[in-house]
Amino acid sequence: AAIVAQTQKLKEWQATPEEPEKLTLIPLLSLQDIEPQTPRLPLEERREQEIEVLAHPMFTNHIAYVNCYFDTGGVPQDLLPYIYLLTGFLSKIGTEKYDYAELSNQINIHTGGISAGAIAFPEQGNDAVFYPKLVVKSKALVSKLPELMELLGEIIGKSRFNDAKRIQELVYEVKARSESIILELGQSVATSRVLSFCSPVAKYNEIGILTFYRFLAELTDNLADRMEEMVAKLKQTAALIFNKRGLLVSVTVSEEDYAKFRETFPTLVKYLGDKTVPPVKYRFEMNTQREALMTSSKVQYVVQGFNFKRLGHRYTGSMKVLETILRYDYLWNRVRVQGGAYGGFAQFDRTGNMICGSYRDPNLRETLAVYDETAGYLKNFQVNDREMTKYIIGTISQIDAPLTPSMKGERAASLYIQKIKWENLQQERAEILATRQEDIRALAAPVADVMKQDCICVLGGEEKIKACKECFDTLVHVFE
Repeated sequence: AAIVAQTQKLKEWQATPEEPEKLTLIPLLSLQDIEPQTPRLPLEERREQEIEVLAHPMFTNHIAYVNCYFDTGGVPQDLLPYIYLLTGFLSKIGTEKYDYAELSNQINIHTGGISAGAIAFPEQGNDAVFYPKLVVKSKALVSKLPELMELLGEIIGKSRFNDAKRIQELVYEVKARSESIILELGQSVATSRVLSFCSPVAKYNEIGILTFYRFLAELTDNLADRMEEMVAKLKQTAALIFNKRGLLVSVTVSEEDYAKFRETFPTLVKYLGDKTVPPVKYRFEMNTQREALMTSSKVQYVVQGFNFKRLGHRYTGSMKVLETILRYDYLWNRVRVQGGAYGGFAQFDRTGNMICGSYRDPNLRETLAVYDETAGYLKNFQVNDREMTKYIIGTISQIDAPLTPSMKGERAASLYIQKIKWENLQQERAEILATRQEDIRALAAPVADVMKQDCICVLGGEEKIKACKECFDTLVHVFE
């Protein structure tokens, strides 16, 4: 009885707002203290060896950050999983000059690391137009650029797929890493699934997450018999990607040190193909779904969302303020404090994609009810000016988070590929700073329309999901 009474008292305390008089004692910036102009990231368009180069001149302490963005838009739809498999192999298999152990040593001796990944970048405000890239990231001291360029060339142009034993090891390694991502980053998996039901760019990117794991699971079922076919498709995919045409290179280094990049860049270029690969028109089937992904987990990752632009609404900077309000007030209190989840979050993207999500959540049905009640909360949203200022400052603090030189270069390149101009960012910032309570209340409409679509994905425990099986159209075991 004492425990029950204590629990009841705790719940009452959790639901009771802080006294305004106490909150006013906390020092607070004013909106006039916020810089009204969006910081400009350094970016200069150049051409080297007939290849487009984005230079980001800034002090880097004589470290060069060189990222190669290879266009993968010419890879046929049935080969898309092989792009992600290829990224797992690059720098981990032998080349014509080095076996994989020696290659690893050379990378460690001469560079700060070489890695590869794949992502599709949506065009500004339009998730139906996107630019898929295989990105090879690297860094090294400027004095080591000759060695870096030679190693990049070997990895990109001369990787060998003839070591069956090593290939087999890597396939299982990539599968294990994919499985751990599903278990450890369930919120990202559920988010990618929800958005893949309604967004072309999200559909493409999801191919590298759960769909990729399923591809690997099928592949490893009879890997020995499929080895020859797999290697042939990897080589075909690599030949379509690693060409000078369609390559974009991002270089973050001081202007003084850029000369060394220009001098050594031809070493990399000579390894590249010179094919013209026509773009493929991808045809993705997308249907709104209520999907449950069952694991042995004791917690859930509950995500619901849709694309609000397809429902007739437009993106505004005020949505970024709404993200902050939902993350640190509504979802924090309802999903984390009262519901016991590790956290709750909301995302509104300029493409129109919107989601509400929870992670490490003991609940399921209750959390979906919280999402459905979000629009009602927003319709009645009312806080004092001090609280509103805190939300705006919190939003700006995320946008203006400090960036290292490499992060500035990557951010600038990402914006360039997406065709997001400084003026777009400045408009968003101005709308954030001008956000008022009535703007937040007006966002109840797009949120309500999104929730009405009933587009859901929950990754979690089988027992919890089956207890709410009427909430879903499909129940799937992730690890069969």
